[in-house]
Amino acid sequence: MQHSLRGAVCTATGSFVCTLFVQEDRLFTPTRAETITHWPMIIEQETAEVVHAATTTGSAGMGLKRVLRAVREGSLRMCLVIDNADSGKANLKNARLMESLLKHFDDSMAEAAGLEEPDPSKILYWFARCDGHQLHLIASVALNRSGVQNALYSGALLLRAGHYKFYLHRAIEDCVKDELVFMQGGEQRREDRQFAELCLKHTLLRHCPEREQRFAVPGETPTAMQKTCDEMLDALNCNWLVPRVSHRCRWILDARTGVGRWCCRNRRRI
Repeated sequence: MQHSLRGAVCTATGSFVCTLFVQEDRLFTPTRAETITHWPMIIEQETAEVVHAATTTGSAGMGLKRVLRAVREGSLRMCLVIDNADSGKANLKNARLMESLLKHFDDSMAEAAGLEEPDPSKILYWFARCDGHQLHLIASVALNRSGVQNALYSGALLLRAGHYKFYLHRAIEDCVKDELVFMQGGEQRREDRQFAELCLKHTLLRHCPEREQRFAVPGETPTAMQKTCDEMLDALNCNWLVPRVSHRCRWILDARTGVGRWCCRNRRRI
């Protein structure tokens, strides 16, 4: 059985109170596999006791109780309960409450079988920490040490509003217009191109399908991601180690007319 909370909505400030969540239970038995999605629940405060009560009582606890009852009656030989959650204090305490609940069923089974000690191999419980929350925690620690965490978080909140997003795009355009290092003539250095491709492989292309992790080669139809990478490498074709937006214009010769031109009209139209 896999138990998880989805669609949690939290406040933007204060203690991050969980106000709404949807519980999803996945049951896998030798004869049946099903997914149970319960009605959305609203709780006023996210504490271990509240979360435990909301997810183990009523309709939300029916799936878990059904599986535990089957183990106690002997129709299932073993039960594995997986709880997906973040590493917040409330969820860590909720995990201990869940362990105590499962131990209660272990004790009741041992008592029914006349055993002095429960069999720990009957019910197994695993608190599976969410990978997304773990990665977010790692990023938060790094950004906090660099002193830019609060600014990035505020920027993310502002992007949720359409007019703020418009103003941010305008600000980026003005920044590029004022800070762009623009040159004409010359060829891109090979080591600059290699370093830029290495950066893209470890960032933009990292989680792409295997075919899209390669850069476009002549003779093959490029994918949408490969086209995006080529456009980025052509536009930002200078040294990426320098913290400035820079572009070197190339001279392009039209094979049909024999007339040459720069790849960009001017500094403002790259």
